[in-house]
Amino acid sequence: MDEKRRRVDPFPAPLPSSSLRVTTPHTASLKEASNEAEDDNIRTTPKQRWLLVEEELGASTTGRRLARTPSSPACSKIQVVQKGASPTAEHFARSGQKVIKQEPAGSSTPFLNIPRPLETCYETSWLEMEALRKELAQLKASARASRTSEINQMLRAAQALDLAFLFDATNSMRSYLEVVKTRILQIIHSISDAYPDSHCRVAFVFSRDYKAKKRCISCNFTASFHGSMSTFVEALSCVRTKSVQDTAQDVFSGLQALAKLDWTAHNRVVYHIADAPCHGDLHGRDIAELLHNLRKDCKISTYTFLHVRATTDKMLEEFKRAAGSAADSSWIYEDDFKGMYIEDIPTKVAMACKSSISQSLSTLSSARMNLSNVRFVPCDVQAATPDWGSLDAQDGEVYKLRRYDNLDEVLRCIEKGIPLELEKTECVQVKVGHHPFSNDGASRWPFYAQIVTHEYETKTMVVKRFKDRLGADTLRVHAKEKYIEQMEVQAISSQFAEEFDRCTRNIREAKKVAFTGVSALRLQPSTYYNMEEVLKGICTRFNSNAGYVNGKGAYIDTLQAFSHWTHERSEGTIMVTDLQGVQISSVDTRAFLFCDLAIHTKDVLHFTRTNLGEKGFELFYNSHKCNTICQRLGLKATSDVEEEFLLTV
Repeated sequence: MDEKRRRVDPFPAPLPSSSLRVTTPHTASLKEASNEAEDDNIRTTPKQRWLLVEEELGASTTGRRLARTPSSPACSKIQVVQKGASPTAEHFARSGQKVIKQEPAGSSTPFLNIPRPLETCYETSWLEMEALRKELAQLKASARASRTSEINQMLRAAQALDLAFLFDATNSMRSYLEVVKTRILQIIHSISDAYPDSHCRVAFVFSRDYKAKKRCISCNFTASFHGSMSTFVEALSCVRTKSVQDTAQDVFSGLQALAKLDWTAHNRVVYHIADAPCHGDLHGRDIAELLHNLRKDCKISTYTFLHVRATTDKMLEEFKRAAGSAADSSWIYEDDFKGMYIEDIPTKVAMACKSSISQSLSTLSSARMNLSNVRFVPCDVQAATPDWGSLDAQDGEVYKLRRYDNLDEVLRCIEKGIPLELEKTECVQVKVGHHPFSNDGASRWPFYAQIVTHEYETKTMVVKRFKDRLGADTLRVHAKEKYIEQMEVQAISSQFAEEFDRCTRNIREAKKVAFTGVSALRLQPSTYYNMEEVLKGICTRFNSNAGYVNGKGAYIDTLQAFSHWTHERSEGTIMVTDLQGVQISSVDTRAFLFCDLAIHTKDVLHFTRTNLGEKGFELFYNSHKCNTICQRLGLKATSDVEEEFLLTV
């Protein structure tokens, strides 16, 4: 049987009596055995061989991990019977299996024969098979509980925050100091509203000009920031700003003081507010070394600089240049004060913190990781398009999912744990760049690729491959099933988007939602990628799988309503999140094309490890505020949904 094309009917018709006993030569392959049995219900991939485990454990990473390829696929006989002694779950977890579903006469319940080890014949009694089903159900519950516990642990660790402010201690900065001092609770509350499990500590560093006797003032991290008598507010109240004639500030001493703070949280955020540059350093200190110390030794996750005046623009350019390549400086962000009011600063600070927490959650949820030290095997990022003439074409196979007629059909497959069907595999020739062109993805590297098959027009694509965590099993990271599952996430979201656009056609405020087509590419011998079209334009992230919401742009209302709608349309079982993409160049300027999204489901064993289950639902509703589109669609108010969550806890 061709594993690339065979899919399984979840409820096949009973087998004819003539096919209940099959004998094959000792050297017969599984394909030959299946042909003799004339039975399309034999699955040949690791995922397919475990139809029973998938139904009882869910089509999940955990379920697939229980499956093992048989050490000796050769067999002398395969029997399909309905009664007798059964092997234990532990036994068939170590051997290859043949799964036949059979409904006995007079039974309204589908009879499910146990998998048959290829080297042994068994007879199974109904009671023993029921015991096996119970054992598998327990395995499923155990796997789900383990993943849920892992998610809870990850959420607690990823929401710990250390926030340090860096200021110029000059009279011109006095008003900024005051707004931080009086609005620190507003900042913390904004963060905790989105991430209720967050634990925050705050600190500050003030730098003066080079002529000051004490060029640096600091307050180490503290969780005491409630009220005028709190440690943080009292320390800020003791700072005296001074008038200076020289606009050059001792920023280097400020950066050194930041490194001496007691950084411990998973999220370590610096928010630097200044209206004057440093113009180099009088003491010969190296800015590259200072930044390296903050990033590598102190593990600062985000350094955000607020430009009060344009005079600091050049300084930040030098900071980024000193940090190294685009990938090395990606932790340095800039906010422009233009068009802002001082009262807007708390919102800016809170957004920087929430973005860091969201990124942490997205990264940590993509793989099993040591929560205190997320490290991937590094890659040399080169943003330029490859020299295609210097690359050799490789033979490859492209896997695509069948397009379903409607969303209900897709939801039924998900509910029953049935994998989406694959179309016929296409053979292609493709060139793939040696280096990723970006490091923006939390869990995957993007590479440029070019399809050069003679039958097709040459086309440039993007292929994405999972990042290798240091010390991880590479074969497990790059299992074929993970790339198929990533493709399923995109296909399911696209089906949701089509129906959503029909529902919002008469809502003037709503904009079009569309998703890139994603396929899986296999290069010889077994190197897998996900493949999609190149998105031209500036990629904008509107929300994340962990509750982050980008408040910029008119498109955000549509996308927040879309995520909300997917949850209600699926009757509370699915939510499409992590929406990011570019505006499409077409007559319809209302359209964006999205990629790299995530799906939350009640079953945490499905749809990659970016699925945070019901915790993901909660994170979304913690930050979501229903808008006009939500109301026009008749969606439940956020407060009502949150009450339902509380009742189910």
